[in-house]
Amino acid sequence: MEADEINVKGDKLALRIFKPSDNRLNGAAVVLAHGLSCTMDSRLFAFAEKFAEAGLTAITFDYRNFGFSGGRLRQYINVPMQMEDWHHVLAYARNRPDVDADRIVMWSTSFGGGLATHVAHDDGNIRAVVAQCPMMDNPKTIKLGMSQRSPAQNNKLKRLAVTAALMNLVGLRGPCLPVTDPGRMSIIPSDESVKFHEVGGPTWRNEVAVLSFAKP
Repeated sequence: MEADEINVKGDKLALRIFKPSDNRLNGAAVVLAHGLSCTMDSRLFAFAEKFAEAGLTAITFDYRNFGFSGGRLRQYINVPMQMEDWHHVLAYARNRPDVDADRIVMWSTSFGGGLATHVAHDDGNIRAVVAQCPMMDNPKTIKLGMSQRSPAQNNKLKRLAVTAALMNLVGLRGPCLPVTDPGRMSIIPSDESVKFHEVGGPTWRNEVAVLSFAKP
């Protein structure tokens, strides 16, 4: 595994490169990123290692504001920003001498799977997309989350989002909520969401900035 980085609008975008042995190198590459709030050290390296063993150059990255990457508003999810991160990493992959620019695959899951699908459509030259249980309809997903919280909790989340938007006007991130927590209000309130704690790597933090859900 090799560490690398690219600069995106003044912020570091952290990459990890997994290269196949010389006798397995075939020019194909796969770019991998995680889903909502997760970081590349949250078991993503294991997938990248297997792809490299199969002869692909595997490139993992953390979105800005998360994990090893830079970004002033930590734990802040911004869809256009994360799609931009994908495009920058794809450009990085295409510029590598060991990668065939016409043989690049995108891999992601959940929220990231939805992003990857949209980015691949915009890019127009992606060989394949592996999107595990992709989040393709954000409004429906938000409604599902609301149905799993009480009306009082949903109202509190709306108030926090307004507070976060106002704080952002003066350059502050604002409050955060847990990604998952069975004992209190969280971003993903389902029983299955406790699995995040099993997957989360050293840089994963069980919180997301409420600003992520504030309307522009």
